[in-house]
Amino acid sequence: MRPIKLVMNAFGPYKDRVELDFRLFNAQTLFLVSGPTGAGKTTIFDAIAYALYDNASGDSRDKDAFKSQFSTDQELCYVELTFELVGKEYFIRRSPAQSGPAKAKGKTKKYMSEVEFRHPNGITTKIKEANDEIKALLSLEYEQFRQIVMLPQGEFKRMLESDSGEKEKIFRNIFQTSPFELFQTRLKKKKKVLDDKHKETMHALTQVMTGIQSNGDESLELAIKEERMADVVSELEKEVQKQVESLTAIKKRQVQTEKVLEEVKAIQQWIAKEEALVSKEKELAAREGAISVKETHVSLHKKAQQLKTLHDTIEANVSEKKRLIKSLQNTIDEEKENAEYLAKEENTFAALQEAFQTVDQKRELLQALKEEENRFEEIEKNQGKQQEISEEKQRLEKKRKELGERLKEIETEKQEVAEQKEETEKQKELWNQLKTEIMKAENEQEKLELKQKEFQDAEKKKRVVEMRQNEWKLAQEAYGEANEQFDRHYHEYNRNLAGILAKELEGEEPCPVCGSTDHPQVAVVTPETITKEELKVYEETRNRERQQLDQLTATISTLKEELDEKIRELNCSLVTLTEAREEQEGDLQRKKRECTTLSEQASQIEQELSQKETLEKQFDQLNAEERKKEKESENASATLIGMQNHLNELQEKIEELSNRQMHEEVTEVREKRTKLEIEIARIQKEYDEKQVRIQALQRQQSSIEATKKQLQDSLQNQKEKAEKAEAEFAEKEAELALGEPFETFLLGEETADEWEKEASRFRQEAYAHAHQKEAHSKEKPVKGSLESADIYAAREAVMKTRKTELEAERDFYVAATDANQKALRELKTWLKKEAATQKAFRIYGNLSELANGSKETDYVSFERYVLGIYFEEILQAANHRFQKMTNKRYQLRKKQTKAKGAGPQGLEVNVFDQYTGQERSVNTLSGGETFKAALALALGLSEVIQNQNGGVTVNTLFIDEGFGTLDSDSLDNAIQTLMELNDRGRLVGLISHVEELKTRIPAHIEVEKTTKGSTAAIRV
Repeated sequence: MRPIKLVMNAFGPYKDRVELDFRLFNAQTLFLVSGPTGAGKTTIFDAIAYALYDNASGDSRDKDAFKSQFSTDQELCYVELTFELVGKEYFIRRSPAQSGPAKAKGKTKKYMSEVEFRHPNGITTKIKEANDEIKALLSLEYEQFRQIVMLPQGEFKRMLESDSGEKEKIFRNIFQTSPFELFQTRLKKKKKVLDDKHKETMHALTQVMTGIQSNGDESLELAIKEERMADVVSELEKEVQKQVESLTAIKKRQVQTEKVLEEVKAIQQWIAKEEALVSKEKELAAREGAISVKETHVSLHKKAQQLKTLHDTIEANVSEKKRLIKSLQNTIDEEKENAEYLAKEENTFAALQEAFQTVDQKRELLQALKEEENRFEEIEKNQGKQQEISEEKQRLEKKRKELGERLKEIETEKQEVAEQKEETEKQKELWNQLKTEIMKAENEQEKLELKQKEFQDAEKKKRVVEMRQNEWKLAQEAYGEANEQFDRHYHEYNRNLAGILAKELEGEEPCPVCGSTDHPQVAVVTPETITKEELKVYEETRNRERQQLDQLTATISTLKEELDEKIRELNCSLVTLTEAREEQEGDLQRKKRECTTLSEQASQIEQELSQKETLEKQFDQLNAEERKKEKESENASATLIGMQNHLNELQEKIEELSNRQMHEEVTEVREKRTKLEIEIARIQKEYDEKQVRIQALQRQQSSIEATKKQLQDSLQNQKEKAEKAEAEFAEKEAELALGEPFETFLLGEETADEWEKEASRFRQEAYAHAHQKEAHSKEKPVKGSLESADIYAAREAVMKTRKTELEAERDFYVAATDANQKALRELKTWLKKEAATQKAFRIYGNLSELANGSKETDYVSFERYVLGIYFEEILQAANHRFQKMTNKRYQLRKKQTKAKGAGPQGLEVNVFDQYTGQERSVNTLSGGETFKAALALALGLSEVIQNQNGGVTVNTLFIDEGFGTLDSDSLDNAIQTLMELNDRGRLVGLISHVEELKTRIPAHIEVEKTTKGSTAAIRV
């Protein structure tokens, strides 16, 4: 990723639109972002990180607080970034949640976060989709970007000091090792699945064994207790076979018992039925006589009932005939009465018709009265309008007079405001002069503060040199003592060397010194002599002290050189260093007081200048009011002319309407109109009601005549029916020949029906009994005579008891057999599954342990092993620069010793110190050394990425601060390293307050801070 152009609007300290076109650097790909503290240097990096990742470059900034406090709610905060990647150009525009301008002028509304990502495949506007596409494009997460491409202030060493787990996440995307991680994850999941299956199987087997019915089988119970699965299956199969055999024998005994019990029950049932049939036969014989008498009475009742029906018909005909005669007479009387009333109504209707003929004339007169009344109302309405217009005319004339007076006042006020504005312009010139003086004083103060810091650094270095010199004196004394001891023991050892060699002579062996085999006088060892091993210990002690002394000498020499260089820069001597610092500190305090005084004066003038805007606004308001009042005065004059014209028109209309009136007052017209309306309504009502009444009487007369004709026809028919019914009764009475009146033989309806049903039931019972008796004699269960019922009852009780006992025994064996057979099937199924699980676990379990890192592999996973190879290349590339920046003192090495715990291992870093010949943690490096190491590691990582040509392209590096921790030589080395990147086309951006960088790096982005917000521009 290489930025082409960055645009910021109302972003951070930048109030207005700032555009940075990185193409202006041309071939100068190393540039410096410079400016005072708080001006917004880091904000440039924030804008790039926000555009790419919807986040700031550091942890201390919130993306929703990006909007500039110098801007208003009428301006929108946004960032636009155009960048190039692998020959293709991309564009991103982002804006945070904020308040912004609405469509209505002067109003605001809430804006949500927005994004626009233009790429070769189209445009993406959804935030989550755009974020995912950009991460996939760059192949870097936000945290990885901050540790590889953009090193934020105070966080440049995170990559250097991160543990194996964090480096693994960063390198995974860079070197495309996700398939290894996926392979490890799948193995781990497979192992867990198999482990869960094993636990599930063992739990299931335990549950199954809990349900086994052992029935006291000791071998089976012992196998279950000891969880010997194969023996449990074998013993359980034997127990099931025994239970099946016992169950078969029980079922045979059950069948025999059931057969005997059924035979006894059959005999008992036949005896009971025989006794019931005999009892029923006696009962039927006793009821026979009474039933026969009831049957005779029911037969006579039915014959008498036929005559009664005919007699009732005759009586009904007589009653109907009487009713019809009475109704006919009533109808004839009603017809006569209605005819008389109709004639009377027709006579009165003739008189009403004469009055009704005058209604039309009355209505014409009524219409004329209504029109005259309307004219009175219109005259009254126009007179009311005249009154309203006259009052409005008076109000407008008063308002026009007031407007004239206000216009004179406005002219006076405008003159006063103009004089105040002229005075404000003079104050503004004074304020500009003060701001120039303040900026000059602030720059001088900043230089004095930097100078003060350099004095403090020099004093600190002086104290370190003095401390190291004290240590050197102690080391020199220790070395002198160790060297003296070694020399003394060395000479002692040499003096006794002949005696030591003589001890080793044997027989006629030649002397190692002179070669002679004759040893007339053998040398003797003195008591003070030491061994060669003891001498070596003294020598090692001397060398160790010498090495420590040499190291301190080199360190002091380096520190002195640094201190001398700093003293020369400060233009003082080592003796006058403290005095010079105190003098410079006094200058700094005086300059601070001067800045404070100037700022207070500027603030006071700013308060006065703030009134300028109020005066401008007040002047504009007076002009606007003047124009408004003039317009209102013109409108009032025009309106008054229109009102006078309207009043004249109304007066002419009133006079015209008054000339057409026939009456003097409207009340007279309304009174005549009301009386006439009442009279017309009365005549119309009486006429309509009389007409309706006559028509109703005519319809009623027609209905009465029809009813009379219908009643006459019905009476004739009724006479014929009565004669026919009397003839039929006489004929039926002769036919039945009861001998007595039919009323004698009649029974109550309920009694007759009950006796008939009782007789029918009796005959059915008798028939059924005879049929049952015949069938029962054929169903006798045994031939010959039977024993008593009590004997058979006793036999039944014995067989039922035996049946219950057998059923209980059968149920026990059935339950036990079913449970054990089910347990046997489940045991075999689960054991088969467990065998397959164990077979798979032996493969995948070992593979998972090996791939994911275990104690045997020092907790180095397969993926970290692969990444470790890449990491070695990164460290090799980093050391090429790190050794150059540290004068070959330090070298980065992959940590070989295992850390505590069982966490991720294999990607930690140590530093090898050439001075001590030992490795130590990178956490022990000083601030400047740590910065060098972090910079070297970042550059080494990007170099390996480019060489590998993987999914990540890193040709940009941004560094925020860190150079202030370097001494002069270290700064030279670091700058030289970064300059080398320029030859390879890498874009490197630096933020730093180090003055030397401003002269050594020609390409700048200069950030300036003002009271109205910051500005930034590229200077080449």
